Amino acid sequence: MLYVIYNATIFVKLTSLLLNNIKLLIMKNLILVFSFFLLSIPLTASHIVGGDFHVQWVSQNTYNLKLRLYRDDVNGMVNMPATVIVSIYEVGTNNLYQSFTLSNISTSLVSLGDICYNPDPNILRIEEGIYELNNVAIADHTGGYYMNYNTCCRNSIITNLANPTSDGITIFAMIPDPAIGQNSSPDFGIYPPDAYFCISNLKVFNFPVTDADGDSLVYSLVDPLNDGASSGTYPYYPPCGWATPGYSLANICGGTPAMSINSQTGDITAAPSIAGYFVYSVRVEEYRNGVKLGEVRRELQYASLPCMVASPPEITMDDSVSVYVNDEICFDIEVTSTSTDSFYLHILSLDFDLNSNFVLPSVGSTTSEYDNWKDSAGYTLTFNNLGINANMIGPGLAVAGIGIIPLRYCWTPGCNDVNSTYNIDLVAVVEDTCGNGVDTLTLNGDPISVIITERTILVDVETPLGYVEPLPNIFTPNGDGENDCFQLRGQNDPCFDIMKITIFNRWGLKVFESDDPLFCWDGSHLDDGPPCSTGDYLVIIDGSFGSTYDPVSNVRIPSLVKDEYWIQLVRE
Repeated sequence: MLYVIYNATIFVKLTSLLLNNIKLLIMKNLILVFSFFLLSIPLTASHIVGGDFHVQWVSQNTYNLKLRLYRDDVNGMVNMPATVIVSIYEVGTNNLYQSFTLSNISTSLVSLGDICYNPDPNILRIEEGIYELNNVAIADHTGGYYMNYNTCCRNSIITNLANPTSDGITIFAMIPDPAIGQNSSPDFGIYPPDAYFCISNLKVFNFPVTDADGDSLVYSLVDPLNDGASSGTYPYYPPCGWATPGYSLANICGGTPAMSINSQTGDITAAPSIAGYFVYSVRVEEYRNGVKLGEVRRELQYASLPCMVASPPEITMDDSVSVYVNDEICFDIEVTSTSTDSFYLHILSLDFDLNSNFVLPSVGSTTSEYDNWKDSAGYTLTFNNLGINANMIGPGLAVAGIGIIPLRYCWTPGCNDVNSTYNIDLVAVVEDTCGNGVDTLTLNGDPISVIITERTILVDVETPLGYVEPLPNIFTPNGDGENDCFQLRGQNDPCFDIMKITIFNRWGLKVFESDDPLFCWDGSHLDDGPPCSTGDYLVIIDGSFGSTYDPVSNVRIPSLVKDEYWIQLVRE
């Protein structure tokens, strides 16, 4: 009996130990399964936001492979991988030639921003990982090869893709048959420091692409590629779906103008109007003797941020001014810039005499002044003395100023100017130290990025319109300032009026004569003679005073003045 009890006790102990081991094994497997599940959700690749390949020819059939990957260091949840798998396939057969493991040789944060704007590192921070494998042997193959690195998935914050959390990313390149000899792929170069958009601001930029073999390069924007198996048809991997409504390859990031690229220079233009994160892909194809050799693609995710950027100069003036013959007109031009450096104004006219009609300000040792600026009585505009720059824009000289460039022109047109319109062209230029300028000019032999504002003033000399009032028959030259002069009243035509007037007293003695349509008889005898006495005087007048114009033919219709009648001179 004692023997049985002893064995039963052992059995119980053995059974308890076995159950504990089973529980421990189950728990370990549950932990392993749960851990695998965590690694299987989008955390696995929600950090990669772009990348590109560079394939460098070393010697016949031998290449160095480089992959650049870019990681969102703010929103990414996983670190850069230590190694990556790059697969190379035969064009035509789509057979896998070989997969290579590239090791990470460096990981660093890229430098973003310029002297005008630095992105908040809590919002935008990009990490670059560089992966390399040298002296890779690639056999000849008539169709060449395509290669890829792909992973899943993208950032959920992407604005212009329909399903960013389920879309993968494929970094893609094509190389020609190694039998052609020396050929390296185009190299996109460094990650640019201005790799972001500025909301509602036109951005013109490019990548420092080089080609070691001097091949011709053609640039284009293409759909970002999803991950997955090769389709066997170029570009071999499916495109990511664009977010709807609104986004497409023709409208990658919204705004006006739509994002585009110059196929020859690689200059990219974009102006998103909202904050967001926009994915795009640039393809660079290389050609030799008109034959395409291969291509590389750089895919990136740019943030659209509320940047502070250089502003264009502002030209304040009337677009057009009108003036009549013999009337002086003055117009003030004011050009301003928020830049703390000098900016420049080039003013040119092929028909308006800018030099003769320019009104010089009151110039002091350091500042100048214009009084009654912009017809504001009593207002004096004070500004830093202006300078002249011969190298900024042409033809001719440019006016240089800081903050403000004011100019005043005054002019009295003559009859030869009737029905004429004069054009005055203004081009204001501010150097864009932020590199957001749309144009590039050469200053002292060096290209500079600039922002240009252009305006044109039209100075129109209007057709003189005139009329004549009924002829007066009495006047009182008594010096009271009212009706002291016998003259025609109305609006004369200074260019076309003609006149002949003679006045006699009642005994036939000539007391006044004139050929001036604006004659004024003050009641005196000819040649400053004594005052004429009260009485009746005979007026003989023949000419025209004022004009109208036929609205259809624009033919002048003079207002004729031809009469012979008596007037009364009254002295009180």
